[in-house]
Amino acid sequence: MITVQETKSRELATPADIVAYLSERYAAATAGDLAPGDAVDISARAGMPPEFAAGDVAIFLCDVPSQPFAYILALNSGGREMAVQVQRSNLTKRATA
Repeated sequence: MITVQETKSRELATPADIVAYLSERYAAATAGDLAPGDAVDISARAGMPPEFAAGDVAIFLCDVPSQPFAYILALNSGGREMAVQVQRSNLTKRATA
């Protein structure tokens, strides 16, 4: 059993309850203006080392529910893929060419 604290408490007594809760949270995380797989521009690099997110572009993975952060898939300066947590407000959907 796991108790999750929201504005109310909800007991998750079975694996099915846990999966249902996580599915709800994932749906909330992907309901914004960016969808998983969208190409994004990084409009501000506050707090990001220069080695992260070469070219200031990435692929949006998901928002973190109830947080100002999102996960992106980017390349580092050495050409390696990395999942990075960044401030959501620093991302904009990349215009298609």
